[in-house]
Amino acid sequence: MNPDQAAAVHAHPQEVQIGDVRADPNLRGDEGWINMDVQRIVTRNTVGSQQTVFGITTFPPGARHDIHSHQHAEEVEYLIEGAGIAHAVSSAGQGHRRW
Repeated sequence: MNPDQAAAVHAHPQEVQIGDVRADPNLRGDEGWINMDVQRIVTRNTVGSQQTVFGITTFPPGARHDIHSHQHAEEVEYLIEGAGIAHAVSSAGQGHRRW
């Protein structure tokens, strides 16, 4: 990538710096958000997204999110580090995957 291309990438009007996005302070344990942090990176508010939400979730040891489903959306999970169990709810029934 030449310097002009690099400058164009960094000048993109919808660029989001992950370090600038704070964890959601409104997540409550009584609503299933147990000891976890969620940074919502791509949303309607951050980049004007109409149909996509992308975030980074940090699960320290002992953290969890209650089983739930997104009936009108797909969800992708990409594990960076550590281990855990994800319980998934689908039209075919409930299952789980270990990482």
